[in-house]
Amino acid sequence: METQRRTDDAIAASAVLPRARLTLHRLGMPVIAAFLATLFAVSVRDGFPDAVEAFGTPVLAVIALAAGIVAWRRRRPSMALERALLLGSLAVIAGGTLESALTQRFEIGYPYILGFLPLGYAGAFLFLGPAGGTVASLATYLVAAAAALTAVATGEIHLARGLPILAGSPILIGLLYTLAWSLTSTAQAHLKAETAAATDALTGALNRRSGEAELARLDGALALLVVDLDDFKRINDERGHAFGDDVLVRVTHALRASVRPDDPVVRWGGDEFVVVAPTADFDAARQVAARVRAGLASLVDGDGGPIQATVGVAVREPGEPWEQALGRADAAMYAGKDASTRPPRTPNADGA
Repeated sequence: METQRRTDDAIAASAVLPRARLTLHRLGMPVIAAFLATLFAVSVRDGFPDAVEAFGTPVLAVIALAAGIVAWRRRRPSMALERALLLGSLAVIAGGTLESALTQRFEIGYPYILGFLPLGYAGAFLFLGPAGGTVASLATYLVAAAAALTAVATGEIHLARGLPILAGSPILIGLLYTLAWSLTSTAQAHLKAETAAATDALTGALNRRSGEAELARLDGALALLVVDLDDFKRINDERGHAFGDDVLVRVTHALRASVRPDDPVVRWGGDEFVVVAPTADFDAARQVAARVRAGLASLVDGDGGPIQATVGVAVREPGEPWEQALGRADAAMYAGKDASTRPPRTPNADGA
């Protein structure tokens, strides 16, 4: 019972982070765009005292707004826009800091620099991970440190005023790296546990439980193929279970090669597999079944002959539960096992 509960938790958790990121893009990006637009309005009011801010702020606002629009329209976050916004923000922070030192306005911008630098570091580690976050943060820090040293050298600020940037930033970057590394390691361990809970240990295909969860999640048109190996018991009895296990592994690879990379392949039990194809066209589904049979026929059993399978095909009707469609595909497969009792082919079920 405890194992079943952990499996349910792993399956449910697999969509948490993508949903959180989508929510961040949908709600957070418009807020960021509004904040940057406000900063730009303040710059306009003050006569654009900082060239980097005057140019960079509106560009970042447009990127943030675009990211929010994409998230709402495409129902997924844009990683390219997210990275452009992050790296652009770091560039504006670094460039603005250096510009303030070169124009001897460092003292005026000092409070803003102390506020935005940590935010930039945190964003780098949050979205780029430990390695990418370290590189981006250190690059930003080196520019900020050069600006602080310039301000100290020109006498604009005392050395003690520059210590939060010169000494505090490396400490903060180190702490953020440790935190990011710890979170990444935990996430990787969770992903491994989740993958182990969702896949068949022998073949690497989805196991039945995760296959049922995937079928329940999928909506829209789809075709279900029930693939049952012929005479697999004979192969096991004559060549041993180790050889039979190897056959199942090779069959799984052949099934995956016969469909698109994202199409689920499920080991339903024993020598029976279920393949999901995203099509409502029965002829297209039969073509997938033909590719599956051809792929399996290229494999060799213990006697040197091809591995054969019976494939039942069914296309889910609009509004039809997946269990009912799978039942029709299963029935078609069993009917196909006996050519003498095979029923005439219909527009939504076939076994061969």
